[in-house]
Amino acid sequence: MLHDAADEPEALSPGQLRAAYDDELRAVVDAKGIEAVANRADVPTERIAALAGGESPALTLSEAAAILAA
Repeated sequence: MLHDAADEPEALSPGQLRAAYDDELRAVVDAKGIEAVANRADVPTERIAALAGGESPALTLSEAAAILAA
């Protein structure tokens, strides 16, 4: 879950917090695969692939939740 991404989120900069969130999302993609997550989350494959490749693509809160649920 995103709320588990950092033990003390208030101690992180916005960039550090985003990186922690991206790591949580990336772990799901690594475990399930790009295509499977893209299909289940209904998020474009290109953005899921970018996330898997270490980028920080623009995602809505709903999209992030759908990725975690995948």
